[in-house]
This record gives sequence, C-alpha cells and structure tokens, in this order.
Amino acid sequence: MLMTLLVLVSCKSEDEVATVLYNDAAITSFTLGTLNRYVSGTKSTLAGSAYAMQINQATQADGRRLIENTDSLPIGTDVAHVVCSVSSLNNGVVGIKFTDSDDFYYYSSADSIDFTNPRIFRVKSSSATGYNDYTVKLNVHKEDGEVYTWKQLSGAVKPTTPSGVKQYLGPSSFTDLKNAAGEYVYEEYGLSTGNKIMAKLHKDATWNQDIPDDHQDIANQPVTDVALIAYPMPLADSTDYVLLAGTVSGSKTAVWRKIVDYSGKIAKGTWTYLDRDGETAGLLPAIKNLRMFFYDGVVFAIGDDYRITYESRDNGITWHYSTRFQWPSDFDYTTTLVEPYVDKDNYITIYCDFSDGTTKAWKGRLNRLGWGK
Repeated sequence: MLMTLLVLVSCKSEDEVATVLYNDAAITSFTLGTLNRYVSGTKSTLAGSAYAMQINQATQADGRRLIENTDSLPIGTDVAHVVCSVSSLNNGVVGIKFTDSDDFYYYSSADSIDFTNPRIFRVKSSSATGYNDYTVKLNVHKEDGEVYTWKQLSGAVKPTTPSGVKQYLGPSSFTDLKNAAGEYVYEEYGLSTGNKIMAKLHKDATWNQDIPDDHQDIANQPVTDVALIAYPMPLADSTDYVLLAGTVSGSKTAVWRKIVDYSGKIAKGTWTYLDRDGETAGLLPAIKNLRMFFYDGVVFAIGDDYRITYESRDNGITWHYSTRFQWPSDFDYTTTLVEPYVDKDNYITIYCDFSDGTTKAWKGRLNRLGWGK
C-alpha cells in the first residue's frame, strides 16, 4: 500500500501531467461473484450478482459503515469461499482485516474470502490522509423457502364464516341450493337443485341465476362437484378473477371465468367459458369433491383421495400435476372432504371431515411467504 502511494506522488511526466490526490475514502460498489450452493449433498451454483449488496455510508454504533445483502441468500449457500468485486471512491486503496489479528491485507478480486462471520474492510484515501472501515456481512436464510411447514391444530372446529377469507364453502340460506360453490368480496355463489348457477350480493337475501339459460355456452356449465374461488387481478384495483369449475357430465369438465369490477355500487362482470377448442392436453380432470384455492400466484385444485394436486398458472386455462404444493407429512388421507382456507398472512388451513363425524385441521405456510421484507 505504501509503494502504491509513493507511485501516486512521484514526479510529473515530461508532459507536466499532474496526479491529483483525494482525501475522501469510501467503498462505492460491492458485487458478489458466482456462489456455490449445497443442498442434500447436491452442488449447484447461483449468480451472486443477483443479490444486491446495500451500502450504508452512515456510521453505525460500532464506528463502521455497513454493507450487507437485504435479500438473503438461499439456505445451503457456501459463504466460506466467496469472490467479490469492490470499487472505491477516487481509487482509494481497499484492505481486509485478518480474522485473528488487527492487521489488514490488500484486497484482490481474485481472492476467495471467508464470510462465515462478518468481515471488516478498510478503504484508505488516495492521499493517505484518512480511511473508513466497513462491516461486510452476508445474510443467508436458515430455512428452505420452497418447503411448507405444517402443524396439526387441536380441537379443530370448521368456521361457518371465516374471517378475512374469500373462499367460503359453508351452508347457504338458499333452500333450493344443493351446492354452495363459494364467494368473493362482493357476492356468493351456488348450484341450485335445478343445476343453475346462482348468485347473490352479501347484503341481499335474494338469489338470482347468474349464467342465463340462453348463454351460448350453457351446455358446458358444470353441474356436479362445482367449486369457485376469487382472487385479486394483478395491477387492477378493486378487480377480482372469479373461477368456476366442475364436471359437466361423465369425465367432461369445464372452467368458467368472470372478471369482476366492484369499485362501483354494483359489481360488474360477465361469465366466459374457457373453451379449449378441442384440445385435450392440460385439461382439468373430473375431480370428486373438487375444491380450489389460490396461493403464491397459482390456482390449485384438489379432491378425490387428495394424493394428486393440480395447478394452473394461467388463471384456469391449462392444468398440470403439481409438485409445488406439499401436503402435511402426517395428513390423514381417509378424509371424506377437505376445505382449504387462505388468510391474509399466507397461511393455509385445511379442514378435513371424516365419516365418523369428526374434524381435523392442519395449518401451514410456504416458508418464504412468511419472511419479512
């Protein structure tokens, strides 16, 4: 470092070009290189540059400035062997403190650095008149973000009016309703004994047919195992997607969609049959006791023996086997009916009915949906 400074203050060249020295000392950028990750004995790599290092130039309580990644690295990331790129203000000289002494050694972008514990970087001004120290820490998640964590609830009682939940499959006040399909923020829906899709405003007692008999696709309206969900439409205020699905006849199923704007006094929306035009790939199969729920940007469909879950990433158009949703490890598959509820904190509560009249429930969440920002 001393030799570098001597070169900087050496004599002018024959062209009389002066070297300007600066008193300020700061790290202006800090970028991670390629990182190794080890999960269950399998090695993979990830781009460290995708995890921005935030530089706080304000002096902290320990007298140093702070550099850290606010978006934590995935669990299993090897932070003991990290290559990084560091830039300084006005070519200030950057050094790193040894872990076992108070001395510093010169930083090199080719060196692998152990960030198992926070490291102290020092940047010295080009004039050698001052310096600033930075604590550099790499934050790593302690749990796998793509894993569901479940717990079974004791004394489970299925709610009749779930608080803060848009999907409700409980009893209805409509005496001619054979299947309560679901609800959203403005209306609730059901299937009548005459196989008509009915709807009513929450504040009203009167039910009305919502898909008219003269609809051009009325022959494709589901009449058994009908389920409905609603969820906010991205980038649209006071607007929901409403999906209706079920079995038309035999193994034929159908999915309908309505985009509802409820910003005014009356909800506006028209049902559209999602016609696949004869395509057979990606169809939602006939599912007994069909239930749907919206979670982590994906629509999930469950039913039958609950060992297979389907998902749709395009708002009900195509459906595929899902490996994303993970049932509780101690889930009781002898259940006769499952009703899922998703709350505002991204918890899923699964209520299960059994043939002996008992109810069990599990509550869980995808780990990363519970992390703070």
